[in-house]
Amino acid sequence: MAGVYSENDRLRVRGMWVEPALRGQGIGGELLDGLLAWVKEAHPSQDVWLSVNPGQEPAVRLFRSRGFEATGLVQPLGHTPGTTVQEMVRKHAEGTSPARS
Repeated sequence: MAGVYSENDRLRVRGMWVEPALRGQGIGGELLDGLLAWVKEAHPSQDVWLSVNPGQEPAVRLFRSRGFEATGLVQPLGHTPGTTVQEMVRKHAEGTSPARS
Protein backbone atom coordinates (compact mmCIF):
# COMPACT_ATOMS: atom_id res chain seq x y z
CA MET A 1 0.00 0.00 0.00
CA ALA A 2 1.07 3.58 -0.53
CA GLY A 3 -0.65 6.86 -0.01
CA VAL A 4 -0.06 10.56 -0.24
CA TYR A 5 -1.69 13.36 1.71
CA SER A 6 -1.38 17.11 2.01
CA GLU A 7 0.10 18.54 5.21
CA ASN A 8 0.82 22.26 5.56
CA ASP A 9 0.74 22.66 1.75
CA ARG A 10 3.20 19.78 1.30
CA LEU A 11 2.44 16.45 -0.33
CA ARG A 12 3.71 13.63 1.88
CA VAL A 13 4.03 9.91 1.17
CA ARG A 14 2.40 8.00 3.99
CA GLY A 15 1.97 4.34 4.74
CA MET A 16 4.36 2.87 2.18
CA TRP A 17 4.29 -0.86 2.94
CA VAL A 18 4.64 -4.23 1.20
CA GLU A 19 3.78 -7.59 2.76
CA PRO A 20 7.10 -9.00 4.08
CA ALA A 21 6.75 -12.28 2.14
CA LEU A 22 6.42 -10.28 -1.11
CA ARG A 23 9.28 -7.84 -0.62
CA GLY A 24 12.20 -7.81 -3.03
CA GLN A 25 9.98 -8.35 -6.08
CA GLY A 26 9.68 -4.72 -7.21
CA ILE A 27 6.21 -4.17 -5.77
CA GLY A 28 7.32 -1.18 -3.69
CA GLY A 29 8.83 0.42 -6.78
CA GLU A 30 5.63 -0.11 -8.74
CA LEU A 31 3.57 1.39 -5.93
CA LEU A 32 5.86 4.39 -5.63
CA ASP A 33 5.99 4.88 -9.41
CA GLY A 34 2.17 4.90 -9.53
CA LEU A 35 1.96 7.37 -6.69
CA LEU A 36 4.56 9.67 -8.28
CA ALA A 37 2.79 9.48 -11.64
CA TRP A 38 -0.45 10.57 -9.97
CA VAL A 39 1.34 13.44 -8.20
CA LYS A 40 2.92 14.57 -11.48
CA GLU A 41 -0.50 14.63 -13.16
CA ALA A 42 -2.56 16.09 -10.30
CA HIS A 43 0.06 18.40 -8.72
CA PRO A 44 2.80 18.93 -11.34
CA SER A 45 4.53 21.80 -9.57
CA GLN A 46 4.69 20.28 -6.10
CA ASP A 47 7.57 18.54 -4.37
CA VAL A 48 6.91 15.27 -2.56
CA TRP A 49 8.10 14.70 1.00
CA LEU A 50 8.40 11.61 3.18
CA SER A 51 9.99 10.31 6.35
CA VAL A 52 11.82 6.99 6.49
CA ASN A 53 13.65 5.02 9.14
CA PRO A 54 17.29 5.21 7.94
CA GLY A 55 17.78 1.65 9.20
CA GLN A 56 15.36 0.41 6.54
CA GLU A 57 18.06 0.44 3.87
CA PRO A 58 15.97 -1.14 1.07
CA ALA A 59 13.36 1.60 1.50
CA VAL A 60 16.00 4.34 1.53
CA ARG A 61 17.55 2.89 -1.66
CA LEU A 62 14.13 2.76 -3.32
CA PHE A 63 13.35 6.38 -2.46
CA ARG A 64 16.78 7.54 -3.64
CA SER A 65 16.35 5.63 -6.91
CA ARG A 66 13.20 7.70 -7.53
CA GLY A 67 14.90 11.05 -6.93
CA PHE A 68 14.34 11.58 -3.21
CA GLU A 69 17.15 13.23 -1.24
CA ALA A 70 17.63 13.60 2.51
CA THR A 71 16.84 17.08 3.83
CA GLY A 72 18.99 16.67 6.96
CA LEU A 73 15.98 16.71 9.31
CA VAL A 74 15.98 13.71 11.65
CA GLN A 75 13.22 13.21 14.25
CA PRO A 76 12.27 10.58 16.80
CA LEU A 77 9.76 7.96 15.66
CA GLY A 78 7.02 8.55 18.20
CA HIS A 79 5.72 5.00 18.56
CA THR A 80 9.17 3.35 18.74
CA PRO A 81 11.45 4.84 21.41
CA GLY A 82 15.09 5.10 20.34
CA THR A 83 14.23 4.99 16.63
CA THR A 84 14.43 7.96 14.28
CA VAL A 85 13.13 8.89 10.86
CA GLN A 86 14.87 11.07 8.32
CA GLU A 87 13.00 13.43 6.06
CA MET A 88 13.45 13.16 2.30
CA VAL A 89 12.13 15.27 -0.58
CA ARG A 90 11.74 14.76 -4.32
CA LYS A 91 11.73 18.06 -6.17
CA HIS A 92 9.06 18.32 -8.87
CA ALA A 93 11.60 19.15 -11.58
CA GLU A 94 13.57 15.95 -10.92
CA GLY A 95 13.06 12.56 -12.48
CA THR A 96 10.32 13.14 -15.02
CA SER A 97 10.26 9.40 -15.57
CA PRO A 98 11.06 7.28 -12.51
CA ALA A 99 14.13 5.08 -12.68
CA ARG A 100 13.75 1.34 -12.35
CA SER A 101 15.78 -0.52 -9.75
